[in-house]
Amino acid sequence: MTDERTARVIEALGITATATYGAREIPDDFRDSDPWTVVLRRGDTKQRMTVPFYMGRGHNGKEPTAHDVLNCLTADAATTENALQKMQSQTRRLKLFLGDYYEYALWGEDDPDEDDK
Repeated sequence: MTDERTARVIEALGITATATYGAREIPDDFRDSDPWTVVLRRGDTKQRMTVPFYMGRGHNGKEPTAHDVLNCLTADAATTENALQKMQSQTRRLKLFLGDYYEYALWGEDDPDEDDK
């Protein structure tokens, strides 16, 4: 999401963020980062979302903003959505390619050759 769209969504939904230093788990890839636990809240509802968030040491302990967190979450979601769409398309093609052997190839169940014996 662009900075402009992120700002628009934050304004439209009244999103705020509360950050607490530290996170329950710190993945190996983020060991050199500042870990935060961030609670995002929508101003128009009681909805909230709590996420771990990591910022590089170059931020010098700066607390993440709603904009920082939402920007990263939407980028991650877009990447996931794109990958999921590609995987679903590839899976459909694989099913057609393998035919009766698809389930067997994945799970080892229902060997199509067993029916012939």
